[in-house]
Amino acid sequence: MKQIIYASLAILLTMAACKEHSHDHKGDEHTAPAEAILQLDQGKKWQADAAARIAYALLSKEATTAKLTNRAQVDKFVERQEKIITQLLKECTMKGAAHENLHVLIGQTNTALKTLKDATPEHFEHRLIELRSNTALFKKFFD
Repeated sequence: MKQIIYASLAILLTMAACKEHSHDHKGDEHTAPAEAILQLDQGKKWQADAAARIAYALLSKEATTAKLTNRAQVDKFVERQEKIITQLLKECTMKGAAHENLHVLIGQTNTALKTLKDATPEHFEHRLIELRSNTALFKKFFD
C-alpha cells in the first residue's frame, strides 16, 4: 500500500512541477500512469536533451558520493536533488515518447527520494543504494 501511495505522490509531484515547465505541451503529455515502466525505443536508447543529460549526471554523481548518516544530511541531500529535478523540468526540450519516458524516470526518482527522506537512520544506506540504482537507469535508457 505504501508503494502505491509513494508512486501516486511521485506522479502528482511530477505533474505539479510540469505545470511550471517552460516548454509548451498539448493535452496530458506529462502524466504517466502509476503502472508506467521505462521502455527503450524499439531496442535503442532514447535521445535525451542536454538538460536531461546534465541533470541525471549530477543526480547520479551526488547519489554515488553521498555519505548520509543523520537526518539533517538526508534532508539537505534530498533538497539538492529536488532542485536539480526542478531545473531539469524547467529546461527540458524533449518531446514525444522520449519525453514521456523521461517523466516515468523522473517519477521513479521522486519516489526514491521520498522513500529516502522518510527512512529511519538505520535504513539510509539501503535507500541511498536504491536511489543510485534509479539514477543509473538514465544511462540504460537515454543517450
